[in-house]
Amino acid sequence: TNSNTSIGLAASGTGNIGSFTAINTGATPVTATITVTPLINNCPGNIETFTIIVNPVITMNPVANDTICNNGIVPTKIFTGTLSNGYTWTNSNTSIGLAASGTGNISSFTAINNGTTPVTATITVTPLINGCPGNTQTYTITVLPQLGADIDMADITICQTGTIILNAQVTNQNGPVRYRWQSSADGITWSPISGQTNPTLTLTGSVVDTNYYKVSVQAVGIGCNYRDSDSSRVIVLPNLSVNVSIPSTIVCEDANLVLRANTTNGTGTITYQWSTSTNGVSWNIIPGATADTLNVP
Repeated sequence: TNSNTSIGLAASGTGNIGSFTAINTGATPVTATITVTPLINNCPGNIETFTIIVNPVITMNPVANDTICNNGIVPTKIFTGTLSNGYTWTNSNTSIGLAASGTGNISSFTAINNGTTPVTATITVTPLINGCPGNTQTYTITVLPQLGADIDMADITICQTGTIILNAQVTNQNGPVRYRWQSSADGITWSPISGQTNPTLTLTGSVVDTNYYKVSVQAVGIGCNYRDSDSSRVIVLPNLSVNVSIPSTIVCEDANLVLRANTTNGTGTITYQWSTSTNGVSWNIIPGATADTLNVP
């Protein structure tokens, strides 16, 4: 006799029990007790019993992948599905800071990647009930390397009407990066520049002053912090002005007139190029006239 026909076996029968397909449509194991009685001339012998336990079909819910930065905290993974517990897992790459295998949920841990390229581990999770495995689920943990940041120019001098473009240089980039430009009057106290979240920063020297600039970069992932570049100093100088001194507007025939260029503002080496015009509109360069004075024959 069979105490539980839901397993797919009849309530009773004679002779040996043939093979059959076990059934359990629920979420917990189903047990049937089989009682076997030998008979000879209708006289029963010693009764034997045995059980058939049919475990349910075990499924588990999908697990989301994680992208983490080096030294970031990988969040705890709680596995769910048919079972509330009874999960085992394996890890294909222990260099990320996680053991090769374990049971139950995976607690949070610090991700490790001291290289320059991403490291990916595949986690395979298997639900088990009474030694019977269910459908496995896999997910990945990708650990990004630490970003490096720099600016393509250090100390820069521009004129008051000049324009300069600073470019962020990122190392170990493997995927999207966020940018955040900052400015400072003293190189110590920094403030974010509103709206400047691109890899380049365009500066126009409208005001004569000195400012410092730096860029912070952040990889897109869990536990990814902003990394600051070194700063660039931008010095804005007043525009160079020039006038020509003429000793006299009356020159005798065959005499030489010496014109002198007088400059104000500006620093560094100043270069000169004299030009001439017959109407004050169209100008032609005077070859070789590159000194601060010009002899007019």
